[in-house]
Amino acid sequence: MLQQPVIVTILLLLSSFCFGQEVEDRILEAENLVGKEQAAAYQDIGLHFYNQEFTIKAKEYFKKSLAVSKGIKDTLGQMNALKGLLRTAYHKEDSIALADNYAGNLENLAVDSDNKLMQAYVLHHYGRSNKENFQLSIKRLQRAVKIYEDLGKKESTSIVYQELGEALLDSMPDQALMYFGKNLDLAIELKDSTAINLARSNMSSAWIAMGAYSDARNFCERSIELAEKTNDQDILAYNYLLIGISYKKEKNFPKAIEYALQGKEICEANNLMDKKQYTYQLLKEIYNERGEVTEAFDYFTKENEIKEIREKEKTANKIAAVNAQYELEKRDQEIASMKKIAYYENLVKNAILILLAIAALILYMFNVRRRLKVQLQKEELEKLKVEQMLEQEERDRLKERLEYKERELASNMMFILQKNKMLTDLKEKIGTIKVSNDENLRKQVKSLDHNIDMNMNFDDDWQNFKLHFDEVHPNFFEKLYQEANTLNSNETRFCAYIRMGLTTKEIAQLMAISPGSVQKARYRLKKKLKLEKEKNLIEYIANL
Repeated sequence: MLQQPVIVTILLLLSSFCFGQEVEDRILEAENLVGKEQAAAYQDIGLHFYNQEFTIKAKEYFKKSLAVSKGIKDTLGQMNALKGLLRTAYHKEDSIALADNYAGNLENLAVDSDNKLMQAYVLHHYGRSNKENFQLSIKRLQRAVKIYEDLGKKESTSIVYQELGEALLDSMPDQALMYFGKNLDLAIELKDSTAINLARSNMSSAWIAMGAYSDARNFCERSIELAEKTNDQDILAYNYLLIGISYKKEKNFPKAIEYALQGKEICEANNLMDKKQYTYQLLKEIYNERGEVTEAFDYFTKENEIKEIREKEKTANKIAAVNAQYELEKRDQEIASMKKIAYYENLVKNAILILLAIAALILYMFNVRRRLKVQLQKEELEKLKVEQMLEQEERDRLKERLEYKERELASNMMFILQKNKMLTDLKEKIGTIKVSNDENLRKQVKSLDHNIDMNMNFDDDWQNFKLHFDEVHPNFFEKLYQEANTLNSNETRFCAYIRMGLTTKEIAQLMAISPGSVQKARYRLKKKLKLEKEKNLIEYIANL
């Protein structure tokens, strides 16, 4: 798993290099154009950067296209540029506020020019981005799909049908089923196999939400037949999962487990991470409802492992994309610098030739050289400013990485706390049945108790915690040792938990002691550190 982010980074860097060669020619060509042709060229370059995940560059060229279109009063060009900026803000920057601002400007132009397609696009955006007002969101999506239908835009119509179905699935599953059915009809007409499979799965989900479990299973069985013919393992696993969910809803746990396990085998064989997570979650819920605590906890652990892996991969991919974008921008700066250097080199060469050829112009050329020197000094000053800006950006990037490590450390700590609390509670509950006269039951309880003790491995938890802690608070333990080298391992661990800002109750859970013992440990630690009465232990450790 650790190799995947590295591979992603390398691929992104290589693609950014190749992409840079291609797009550089397009940029040079666009700069030599004028009017609508230049606006369209900038728009096309922005779309290329958008598809390659270079968000900053995409915005730059969409804005250039917008500026050119405004200058020549090209309304359609302005709308296309605003649409590109809206998509970038919503899909790449996760900024609904900024996206809504672009949508407002786009809507004004679309209404003034009576452009129905752009009006539908704005309604579509508002419908899916502002869901806090459910009724208004649905009305906007319905208005958008009506315009798309009238204009014959089948792909856009199909997408809105799907989104309407997803929005109505929980509250009005019968309406959701209708929209998913329309989505399926259009997907078949467009011969989009991916959309067909998704629509069929969504229809099965709607039947399950309506309580029509038998209909859902029949539809899933048909989807399984189609998936087997096309060897679509993802759809195959998902439909087994849906059948398992339908049986779970009917409390038919043996059947639910049977289909869930079939889906699990496909997910594990094909490394389908998202479906694997949902399958583990389903099996956890089934075993939990059956009261089979050990199996439920086993799948709970697997589910959390998948969540952690997916989160790490997502973060690694984001970092890789940022690094690739940084490399592209760095390359652009290097090219620009080389062009400037080449320009000044040619200028100096021409000046020397002129000096040798026309002696009468020596004084004139002296002045030229002096002005050139001033210009070079200005360029050096600008270069220094750019370097300072890059250094500031690097500091900001390091700060963001540190904040990410802090969030990862907090997440790791919360997981340990939740795991230990659950295991402790479970251990207390099974303690009440240890006195049973049933020898077999006592053996089972003893085995379960042993498994819990093995899972409550505080040393492993501490080592994992310490790895994350050292990344966020480097040299903390060295400084602590310099202050008091007589501290034992438990006291060192106690100091780290205090540095994290954990409560007495949380520290007690992590160290398997009572809250009262935590207070006593604070008092002993303060004495070992030779702190005066009025000195605050928490502040002292925080300043190390």
